[in-house]
Amino acid sequence: MRLRPGMFVQVKFVAAAGHDVLAIPRSAVLDTGMRKFVYVAKGNGEFEGRQVQLGPAGTDYYPVLAGLKEGERIVSQGSFLIDSQTRITGGMTGMFGGSKEFDHCQADQGQAQAPAVPQIKFTFRSDPETPRGNSNATLHVTVLDASGKPVTDVQVKVTLIMPAMPAMGMGEMRAATELTWKGSDYVGTIKVPTAGSWNVEVNASRNGQILGSYHARLNAQ
Repeated sequence: MRLRPGMFVQVKFVAAAGHDVLAIPRSAVLDTGMRKFVYVAKGNGEFEGRQVQLGPAGTDYYPVLAGLKEGERIVSQGSFLIDSQTRITGGMTGMFGGSKEFDHCQADQGQAQAPAVPQIKFTFRSDPETPRGNSNATLHVTVLDASGKPVTDVQVKVTLIMPAMPAMGMGEMRAATELTWKGSDYVGTIKVPTAGSWNVEVNASRNGQILGSYHARLNAQ
């Protein structure tokens, strides 16, 4: 009875050496809470949304259990942008099949991007690194352009998402905050609603256009 329904446990597994598995970057995965999917590059600027089954996330990668095979190229940066545009236009064909704006989308080394949107990179950290549930945490985000220089004029929003757990009668939980540029990075405070493992979604936008997104994990105790 030391472990009871509703409790969260942090467990570390040591894998046997020499066991290779197919893995994909965490930044490639879009998590709806009920399912996970990625965008697969089909060539000629076309992308296919595909549901995947993944194992527990590591620091930077997910192990793939089903849905992808070795050698397939996926979008590792910009999935959120593609997904957002797909919902707006109502389908992949309308977006990529005849759209001049996205006619030159490229898939190279697992990455896809539209030339009109500069490639940006993110870093994310929380202070404290493992916050307590029902307490505040200070979030720090840096946004870098393709040359590695800080981007200081975007709107940065961080959303914490805990997927629904129907078996335990728990619905999806969310918390969000806007970060402010503080001279070296974007900083903001957020109240972590409860202990557990939270999906972190970081979006950077300018004039209402999302320039890039980043996904991470935050564990609260």
